[in-house]
Amino acid sequence: MDEITENIPAFESSDFFYKDLTEFEQMVWRLMKPNKGVVNLMSPPGFGKTAFAKSFAEKIGKLFIELHLTSYEETDIAGYPRVKLHNDTEVMHYAIPEWAVLAYESATGTVTLMDEANRCKPAVMNATLRILNEKRIGYSFRYKPNDYFILTGNLGSFSKEGDGAEVNAFDSAMMGRLYPINLLDYIGMWNEHWIKVVGPTICKPLLNYLKTNPHMIYQYNEENGEEAYPSHRSNTNLSEHLRANLGDDKFNSIPHILSLKNDFPMIIGPAAAYKFIAYLHDMNKINGMSIMDGLDTIWDIVKEYPKSRHQELLDDIKNNFKFETITKRQTDNLKTYLMFVGETLGLDDVVAGMLDFLFNYDIPDYEREEERDQEHLNRLKEYRFVTPYFADLIEKMKPELPFEIVE
Repeated sequence: MDEITENIPAFESSDFFYKDLTEFEQMVWRLMKPNKGVVNLMSPPGFGKTAFAKSFAEKIGKLFIELHLTSYEETDIAGYPRVKLHNDTEVMHYAIPEWAVLAYESATGTVTLMDEANRCKPAVMNATLRILNEKRIGYSFRYKPNDYFILTGNLGSFSKEGDGAEVNAFDSAMMGRLYPINLLDYIGMWNEHWIKVVGPTICKPLLNYLKTNPHMIYQYNEENGEEAYPSHRSNTNLSEHLRANLGDDKFNSIPHILSLKNDFPMIIGPAAAYKFIAYLHDMNKINGMSIMDGLDTIWDIVKEYPKSRHQELLDDIKNNFKFETITKRQTDNLKTYLMFVGETLGLDDVVAGMLDFLFNYDIPDYEREEERDQEHLNRLKEYRFVTPYFADLIEKMKPELPFEIVE
């Protein structure tokens, strides 16, 4: 069996956009491409299905059309019947809905989202089925081969993961034309997609919290009643709440985020708010020793700090760390951090190279070249006036250096 698996080549698509899609988007496109069945995304409310369909349409180069079926009547979907004379005979025609005309006129093709398909009126559901089945409205209007449809719906009580939504069951005629995807069955893939696509727009401390606590991206509990709860949508809303009230320059600042902590329960629910606030307090306690002992565990937070915060951390390291007892792990953490701060403060690769020497000189297997090391030390003298933090660190370590800095 292993040999058979090893001989299966990786799937390669001829579509130019395929490699830029997330794993979840690739799966959806493979199902949609033949245009024989219709992808039906099922999940509890708040998963971001509508946002997915919109961004997905843009990625594959299609016009996006959104239909909220719960607010539509049958004629909004299947067209309005009217009678016209044809050779002295009354013939029924259909007035085509505006959204269908938009699809017809789009040269690139379309992705039409039929949202909340299992919560709409039975007559609307039947009209939807007719379009999906026949790919036309009446006899005179037909959809093009590059017009695609996506349905979305809630799980309701028909699933063991019931989400409290009131839904109607699809009959076998409808189900036979759908490719149902329960997002709870693909939660890992869906979360990865959400973080990759939506993550760059999310407040950094919130995003890092969700990355380390992925179970808090979505957590619906029917016992919570009418309380808010964390979901892909509500977490996005929380981030936008912070941006709107704090501005772009402060909505990544933990102290400023905490100033709005009383708003969190209304957006993501009390339990989720408590956990997020506790996380923010922990992250706000990061100090120099945190850098030295566990940079890898806090890196996603630290790298987003403004320069002023880095200066505070460097001061803390400089004033409180005992360099005479530095360990190999602390050495590596400090070197990594200083290199990053050097770039943040506008220093160049020469400083990075000199720091590499400084924090490796006392490691037994470090291969030294006396002339190169002396040159690094002499060059270092020139940069001592660029930033006082490096200069003070060098002064602390100077007695341990194997060569003297030539003044």
